[in-house]
Amino acid sequence: MFRYIIQRLLLLPVLILLFSIIVFGLVQAPPGDFLTSYISTLAASGSSMDDATVEALRVQFGVDQPFMVQYGRWMSGLLRGDLGRSLEYQRSNADLIGERLLLTIALALFAFVITWIIAIPAGIYSATHPNSLLDYFFTVLNYVGVAIPNFLLALVLMWFAFDRLGISITGLFSPEFVQAPWSWARVVDLLKHIWVPAIVLGVAGTARLTRVMRELAGRAEQAVRHHRSCEGTVRMAAGDEVPGPPGVQPTHQHDRLVSAAALLRQPDRRHGHEHSEHRPAAAAGFAAAGYVLWRAASCSSTVS
Repeated sequence: MFRYIIQRLLLLPVLILLFSIIVFGLVQAPPGDFLTSYISTLAASGSSMDDATVEALRVQFGVDQPFMVQYGRWMSGLLRGDLGRSLEYQRSNADLIGERLLLTIALALFAFVITWIIAIPAGIYSATHPNSLLDYFFTVLNYVGVAIPNFLLALVLMWFAFDRLGISITGLFSPEFVQAPWSWARVVDLLKHIWVPAIVLGVAGTARLTRVMRELAGRAEQAVRHHRSCEGTVRMAAGDEVPGPPGVQPTHQHDRLVSAAALLRQPDRRHGHEHSEHRPAAAAGFAAAGYVLWRAASCSSTVS
């Protein structure tokens, strides 16, 4: 196992290098470059840029260099933590990625909490209360959560939030807080908006996790019942008259065993020997005792 982990760790840098070359090549494959697109965007908005400025930007960003030179500059900056500058936002790419990464983590945590808070109690209740009204409700809800597309659920929740609650649906923030610095008011505004995408992301996972928890809880309950049955069978095989588990009525085999054991322990001594009519009961007692011993052996092997 240790050798396998070491091999994977040694192979990881090689794979990262190959994938980075492939991704960089795919980005450079279309005709033109980002400066050409930027100039076209400026022209469409009514602005312009002279040729000297364009050439200076090409030299600054290394667009006029060969492919491998551009890749080397990009990789060296990446290793230093320099992700470049966004021409659209006129900000560092590291700052832009950091802001969106923080929001992504917050959204994932909210979806995770919603999933586990709903799925675990629902799954346990469905397993311990089968065929109940809430069990049927959770089952239908699970099927709906798995079947409904996320984009459709998102549209329904967005309409509900906008029409019924009066919440803006332009993003995770209201328009006045999009570019605002972090403050308590911005955090409260984030909490007002983040529940919509968190529910959309968590519904499918909640449905699947509820089914998993129901299966696990059901198997755990079966294991507990099997353990109680085995414990009672083993004690009966040792000669103790132990009733079955609480709430479980004795079976026909249990009654047959107790009656046969009583006949074996109290033979008819009126004529110095057992009465002949008790022999079938004795045979039944031996058969029942054999069944108990076989059951005890199977329980012991299951537990071990």
